[in-house]
Amino acid sequence: MQLKADAVLKDRNGNGLSVCQLQRLKVNEMRRPVPIAYASISDEDGDALAENVLVKFERAVDSLHVPDPLSTRALIWNDTRTEATLDLASPFRKGNTAGTQNGFINSKQVVNAGLLTQHKGSGADYESNQSLAEDLVGPVLLSAQHGVGNAMDTLQVRFSEPIADVMDTAGKVVLIRERGGSVAFKPQSINMNTSKTASIYLFNPELDGAVYEGDKVRFDPQVSRYVDASSNAPEFENPWVTVTGSSSVKVKISISMKDKVTKGGKEGYGDFEPASKEQFRITMFNQKSGKLDIWENGLLVTAGIDSSTYHFQGPVFFIDLRIPRGTAIGEAPVWDSVMVKLDCSIFSNLGGFVNREMDRITFRNGDYLDEANQVRIAVEWISHDGKAPASKDGRLIGTGAYIAKSVVSAVIKANNPKTRSDVTARYDGKKSSHSENWLFGFQRLK
Repeated sequence: MQLKADAVLKDRNGNGLSVCQLQRLKVNEMRRPVPIAYASISDEDGDALAENVLVKFERAVDSLHVPDPLSTRALIWNDTRTEATLDLASPFRKGNTAGTQNGFINSKQVVNAGLLTQHKGSGADYESNQSLAEDLVGPVLLSAQHGVGNAMDTLQVRFSEPIADVMDTAGKVVLIRERGGSVAFKPQSINMNTSKTASIYLFNPELDGAVYEGDKVRFDPQVSRYVDASSNAPEFENPWVTVTGSSSVKVKISISMKDKVTKGGKEGYGDFEPASKEQFRITMFNQKSGKLDIWENGLLVTAGIDSSTYHFQGPVFFIDLRIPRGTAIGEAPVWDSVMVKLDCSIFSNLGGFVNREMDRITFRNGDYLDEANQVRIAVEWISHDGKAPASKDGRLIGTGAYIAKSVVSAVIKANNPKTRSDVTARYDGKKSSHSENWLFGFQRLK
């Protein structure tokens, strides 16, 4: 194409056409992309990570009007070439498919939608058009952190996108825990943030379904209490996340008594009768062997006792340690060992000194820690001759009330040079202590 030589044209300064040969320009045909009628973001394999984009066009798209590639993956067309599917090389980051767009697609209102733009050509030939992309993928958990409290523990959870309660929450489950099968997590209170992207759950750590550091949790894929802003329920294979511990590493120590009043028995200890001068005995349940171990003076002296045949005869104090593990349950804790010091003094109800047990135990990371991250130490005031425990001077005690004053401390050791890292260093040397007084009774058999 060129200007006609005798055309009456002037520029703004009154200049007419040049007498020189006028330039000829090539005319390019602009191929505008076919408008998008509908688009959606979905999950093809049910893992809750969106990698599938469906695009429906207003009419069939021939080879001259195919949009420029969005990625290295090619569009997969249906037979009529009115629909195309794009399988993304990588799913949407962290499962977040909630966009920032709100509006209508074919008279259907959508919220938190994405925005799909198709491109065609370049430079002066460039054209594009856009459409909202409906979110069809449910939410996932991004992280979960456990916090230890005095009476109640916390679980702080972050979601991939804003969530909402279903219309009827009756019978619905907040989260499920993997340990012991899929067990429902039932918090006592729920505190959701204003953006609906995170929540803090308050729960009793002693109840069934409690969650601890190292557990794995996720949305219930069948009866979830939550949906996303587009009313998408969690996918059937929505991913598990490992519960981490709080940034403050601390061993939680609690002390309790097996019985408020212990009655002397004649059943005896079987093959493990105490020596005449043995006044206290420490037993621990070994998670590896499934048996009881006896400790004395900081040493493991007897291992592999069948717990079903061993019977306590004297007053028993339980020392329970909740130890942060720093890893998922099923994996070895990041620490190497824990040293426990215990000091238990017993007095008469009038304040007179009766006896005292002091000991120090160091156990390895994989021996006694159970799936709830707990270790239980049983301290028994040994009964002699099927009658009663003895005082410090060896005389058997009588029926009456007694007072126990217990002080327990625990120190985490994570100093193995072969496994030491920035993570293990955060645990090394962390010390906790706890003291408690108990009033208990002993009834001596005649």
